[in-house]
Amino acid sequence: MKKIIIAIFLAIIMLLIPVASAVQTANISADKNYVASEELPEFYITLEQKSILTSYIDTKFEGDEKQEAIDVVNNIVKNNLEVNITNLANNLEIYIYAPISETELSEVNSMAELDALILEHWGFDENGFLQNLFGALLIKIVEFIKDRLGWTYDLFDKSITLFYDSITLLINTVKPLGLIIAVSFVAVINNILAAPKAFYEALKELFQPDGDNFIDTLIIFADNFAADLSKSIDDLLAFINNQEIKNYFTQVQAYFNWLDAEPWKDPILIEGSIKTLMGGAWTDLTITCKGQTTKTNVNGDFSFYVDSMPDEDSFPEFEYYGVHNCQITVTKEDGKVLKQTPSILSYSFSGGEISWSFIIPKVKSKDISFITILMERLNSMIEQFHALSPYFFRDINRLGTF
Repeated sequence: MKKIIIAIFLAIIMLLIPVASAVQTANISADKNYVASEELPEFYITLEQKSILTSYIDTKFEGDEKQEAIDVVNNIVKNNLEVNITNLANNLEIYIYAPISETELSEVNSMAELDALILEHWGFDENGFLQNLFGALLIKIVEFIKDRLGWTYDLFDKSITLFYDSITLLINTVKPLGLIIAVSFVAVINNILAAPKAFYEALKELFQPDGDNFIDTLIIFADNFAADLSKSIDDLLAFINNQEIKNYFTQVQAYFNWLDAEPWKDPILIEGSIKTLMGGAWTDLTITCKGQTTKTNVNGDFSFYVDSMPDEDSFPEFEYYGVHNCQITVTKEDGKVLKQTPSILSYSFSGGEISWSFIIPKVKSKDISFITILMERLNSMIEQFHALSPYFFRDINRLGTF
């Protein structure tokens, strides 16, 4: 009885106070070039993560740049904490490293001119990388939603890591070998940067009316990337026989091998927990996702992988490259459905993860309907309040400083 009274008290408070971080799933923002539909996948960050972005801006930016950073975040993260993927991709294109054009590279006649291009495009000089504050800010947002980005995030992350290693090798090892070799190596780096470029170009197309452009971007990248990069490597190796550089190309080969393994077909991790209002564990409930099932353990937790085979619920339909609907359903032994994740919050790219913490009250049959309604209302609001935290909280401490 004491638990019921506490639940009623909390429910009344929750009914009176708006939940600032409640997930709003009715509509997608109707921004320019953004399709309004209740069926499109949605991505959210948490209030805590929004605070991290605000703190980063307060400590790293000043004057006009600070206002620009605020405008960038507001353009990407809406008031309801939804991440506009299209706007995120547009800003990545502006602020993240891009290849040096072939025309500019072909006109380089001295090491000083090459250094000037590297500084202009990549913010790197003899002292190392100049801090790219806007790039760091955007990467934080990408990191916050990386679980559901799956293989597309891995593509972005692996290529950026390879880019950093490439620049270090260029400065420490390649430039002393002469201008021709240095220019050839920059051509290699240009080809590596085709990967993050494909990442944000594909994201820009994902929620546009014609999903074929999204697929075409990735297919063209997959078809050309290895061939173009291999050619630039072969051209460079024709000039040199340096073991450190050869070791680096072994690292590049590992990147090729990862792409050859078709990560867009990797399984998707489904995990989470099911608790009562008072924090007790629901045990032996059946969890179903994409036709596969498991049971909650003694702690109310569950974890299993599902095949990323695309179907009519994938977006775009029947495409491995896109996002897949991994709606989680919780049922009792008698087959009664207790809970489901919202469909538009259940999409993940292959190799990604859907994590969800369910709160399901245990109401005895003798409880009056008023109490049941209040407890269900409390359950719904608490679940909304915490819905997205499993995706992100594990990385917040690491990302608190950049």
